Amino acid sequence: MKVVQAIFHCFTSDDTNVLLNALMCYEALLEKGELLMEEESLNGNPYVLELEKENSLKTFEQLQKHKSKHVFEKTAAIIDKYFAEFTNSS
Repeated sequence: MKVVQAIFHCFTSDDTNVLLNALMCYEALLEKGELLMEEESLNGNPYVLELEKENSLKTFEQLQKHKSKHVFEKTAAIIDKYFAEFTNSS
């Protein structure tokens, strides 16, 4: 199993600590994806695209409704920083 798939699988966990660790790992990958975009002149963050490709976007979005304030806040921060182009309608 690829690392990205393992992280996405953790998004279905009921354990808040597992979720927070998965979110931190995913955020680190997204940061690396930003660097790759610049270095390789990519049109999009490969780790954003991987989330869609693995059909994990809905699961990730559902974390915004999680009972844990920390999970909610971390998810919202990631969405605001890395998914703004998909959520802002101008």
